[in-house]
Formats: sequence, C-alpha cells, structure tokens
Amino acid sequence: MIDYHVHTSLCNHAEGEMEAYVQKAVDAGLKEICFLDHLTLSEAGRALSMTPEEVPLYFQAVCDLKC
Repeated sequence: MIDYHVHTSLCNHAEGEMEAYVQKAVDAGLKEICFLDHLTLSEAGRALSMTPEEVPLYFQAVCDLKC
C-alpha cells in the first residue's frame, strides 16, 4: 500500500512533524509515502501553503527523512 498525498504543517492545514508521518506510515506497513504540499494557495485571506522561502527547508526535511 502507498500514500502519495501527505500534507505537512508547512501547508498550514495539517498538523504534526514529518518524522511522525513517516513513522506512522512504517507502523501501518506502507511501502511508500509522498509529501505533497501546496505552493501559493490561500482561501479567504488565510494561507494554505508554504511560502516560497520555506521550500528549501521543506526539501531538506524530506531529504533528511528519505530512506
């Protein structure tokens, strides 16, 4: 089983740490997950995405967790 639609707190509509998502996926027996956050998305003046400045942080966090 796989999950290719996992949001992080950087998208401002998910909670928790990326490492916790990975551990939960491992515990559930998933073979793969894909972090998939939005860029430049907002609704009624509320940011629903990471900022362009956060993209390098996001990329590095994913690289650090990659198995």
